[in-house]
Amino acid sequence: MEKFIDRLRENGLKVTPKRKAIIKALFEAHRFLSPEDVYAAVKKTFKKASFPSVYNNLETMLKVGILHKIDRPDRRLYYGLCRSGLKHHHHVVCIGCGKISEVAHCPLPHGRTVNGFEVVEHFLQMEGVCPDCRKKARGKSVSEK
Repeated sequence: MEKFIDRLRENGLKVTPKRKAIIKALFEAHRFLSPEDVYAAVKKTFKKASFPSVYNNLETMLKVGILHKIDRPDRRLYYGLCRSGLKHHHHVVCIGCGKISEVAHCPLPHGRTVNGFEVVEHFLQMEGVCPDCRKKARGKSVSEK
């Protein structure tokens, strides 16, 4: 957890108790959380915490690379700690359980031209079915599917 707190300092951000609580909630979850989930965790320690404050902190930590954000088709957002330390990577999201995995390989390097556009930034979010959900689906009887 200390490496994420160090990243706050390295990016010129104050290490406040609420920011520590946000990092702790995400660190202990070992998964991506919705802003509402993070808010609920912070609210346990800081009774006067506000949702906008938590959300703004999530977005600030996102901008400096401490967090990643996943935007699901249902327009729900999820945040998670950037554990890999990779500068640039992508994500694959399970449509069954919502599990998120980092993908280090990037098929589109910066500086490449696509349809006449020079690509200067991009992100890729893939959706699929994780091994656990595939295993569960294979174990169901025909009537359960």
